[in-house]
Amino acid sequence: MLFVPPDPKTGQALLLLLSVPLSFVLRFISKPLLKHLFSVFIGVFGCFWAFGGLAWHVVLPPIGVFLIMKFLRTIEKTLHLSRKIVTSTVSLLIFSHLLYVHVWREFFLPQKYSSGTGFEGSLQITVLRMISVLFCYADSSVDDKSLTKYQQKHKLKHMPTFIEFISYSLSFVTISVGPWIEIDHYIASMNRNKNPKGSTRVFFIKLGEFFICAIPAFLGLRYFNKEWLLRVTDSQPAHIVLLVTYLFGTLAALKYEAAWLLGECSCIGSTLSYDDESKEWNKCTNIVLKSVELPTSPRESITGWNRLVSKWLNHYVNARVSKKKELDDHSVIRSSFSGMFITFMASALWHGIRPGYFIFFALLFVGQMSSKLWYKRITPILPENTIIKAVYRAGGFITGRFLPAVLKNALDFPCISFYLLYCWYTGS
Repeated sequence: MLFVPPDPKTGQALLLLLSVPLSFVLRFISKPLLKHLFSVFIGVFGCFWAFGGLAWHVVLPPIGVFLIMKFLRTIEKTLHLSRKIVTSTVSLLIFSHLLYVHVWREFFLPQKYSSGTGFEGSLQITVLRMISVLFCYADSSVDDKSLTKYQQKHKLKHMPTFIEFISYSLSFVTISVGPWIEIDHYIASMNRNKNPKGSTRVFFIKLGEFFICAIPAFLGLRYFNKEWLLRVTDSQPAHIVLLVTYLFGTLAALKYEAAWLLGECSCIGSTLSYDDESKEWNKCTNIVLKSVELPTSPRESITGWNRLVSKWLNHYVNARVSKKKELDDHSVIRSSFSGMFITFMASALWHGIRPGYFIFFALLFVGQMSSKLWYKRITPILPENTIIKAVYRAGGFITGRFLPAVLKNALDFPCISFYLLYCWYTGS
């Protein structure tokens, strides 16, 4: 009898673990069509095995989006709307479905479904992919001068086939924790005739980093859990609460870092991580440990964490809501205060509806804008002095490492954000 995971969270973890050895099978399949079919079969079967009936929320949307893309021209002519308006409306509907799942999971599903991401994490990655394909397809009908270089590079002149789109959306290699990548890179990787060399060393480096993050996270969070944190910080001064929260936030962050590193191992195994332009195995790098653990500024800590989702937010949210300056052959993004704020709030909604997410990303927005202003106005006028540079770097490390680690508790345990506010308000 086939073993069935007891809950979606466990199913997601097992699906991630199984994707590593299965990803190497793609290296031995020569025909692109067979690669896509194998990827889809394992991805769809894995979703239903890991998430049960909840997998329909992940599997059905890509089929509907493809049908809309297939008849996009007919919809445009019938409704007399531009392709940009149609794709933007469909993207909002896709995102609305994710918000519905957030609300449904939070208030109506049993407790075992609301204790972790599970199927919701896979849906989040699928949503990013569907929206990116829609916008890339819409960019093909827009003048190049109004597009950024990135948008020009990735616009889709031809619609992908059904099997290519479904394989991209539901690939078992990245269905559990991502990362998000562009569809043109995914198709080019699956159509590659020869497997690139040099993956063995990179694979074992990432596997070693995975164990470095996974072991302390697994052992530490078994004892230092939410109940322990609330018990230790009860009636303690605010500085003790901050210190304990910092240590706990570091452990909580390690489990995400471990999952992304294992997901990158799957991408290396399937050669999806190989960049044909730079000849490096970094296309699916979602976490830079040095930037996150030893940052020199809050901005470096933010950009090193969940890099590819940040990239998606920049190119598919910030670039679409911010003003652009047109040059001779392309446009450049002029990030505004409102554009950055919308981007951070979109990230909060993408993660969930708990208040902790909004507190977390609102404070990150303040840190990002402050860091940007600091580097623009203060850094250029600092004197060339060794002591000043050392103090400057120490300050960047504290603000870049300490504050994000404290705030990361809001991702899993939103009550901590309110508890800290209570401590500051009461002066305890």
